[in-house]
Amino acid sequence: MEYFGYTKELFYDKAGNRTKIKTSGGAAQELEYDACGNIMGVVDGNRTRTQYRLNTQQMKQPKKERKVMANFQLRENETLVDRWLVLYWEPYGLFNYSNWDGHIYLTNQRVFFDPLIPGLFTLELPLSELTRFWTSKIFFVPAVTIQNKDGDTFKFSGFKTKKLVGWLQQLGIPKST
Repeated sequence: MEYFGYTKELFYDKAGNRTKIKTSGGAAQELEYDACGNIMGVVDGNRTRTQYRLNTQQMKQPKKERKVMANFQLRENETLVDRWLVLYWEPYGLFNYSNWDGHIYLTNQRVFFDPLIPGLFTLELPLSELTRFWTSKIFFVPAVTIQNKDGDTFKFSGFKTKKLVGWLQQLGIPKST
């Protein structure tokens, strides 16, 4: 399967849960589920395990009966500018990243990332807290890294990241080289 220029092998268990993701670069992630199909953890290529908890009401429901909704909701006086698929590169350790497929939403108030695997996490970046951004490439795929007031960085890649660059420039957020 091809995602954003990276060939991936996807493995599933008998219940249809995605259990392993392998990239063409050799990186791998293993996903762990409970008996109801709730994702409970992710193990990266370094065997580092990240554990997740769901609220008890949701865990009692079988997977097929749960309503999976996007976590993104427009707020009062907020306008959606655009939305598309990207990879979010979450750093761990000194030089390692986990990447997550998901939708990025641009509004007149924030940048919001919602992973395709429900229940993992969401990422919300208020525009008022963004200080600068820069571009790069991951292999041949364009990438944008955004920095907030606290110095935290958030890297996204995909062939449509030029839209993100244009929007950040329109907002007056400085581009670093």
